Amino acid sequence: MTSTPDTADTPATPFHDLDAFTALPRVAGLTLSPDGARLVTTVATRDAKGTGYATALWEVDPAGERPAHRLTRSREGEAGAQFAADGTLFFTSARPDPADAEAEKRSAL
Repeated sequence: MTSTPDTADTPATPFHDLDAFTALPRVAGLTLSPDGARLVTTVATRDAKGTGYATALWEVDPAGERPAHRLTRSREGEAGAQFAADGTLFFTSARPDPADAEAEKRSAL
């Protein structure tokens, strides 16, 4: 990040530098469990190459007493979290199915 001469004593924010701004995580899709005890969100972060984003699910304490923790870690990403009535968490994942030999062929259509 950089500072302008007028603000040399004031640290720049990510909003003053495009690379820093695009590196900020993006939060979307808050989903609360039926009993209100669990809050899950999708967080998109820049990938290792810096050319795209990867998503992961994070659980956030609705009371704000515990730190957030990451639930998923696949390279391809997850999203679309939803809770069932019994509190089971469902989500979609972009992970390929290693048993599906046709998947690679279909993705090249």
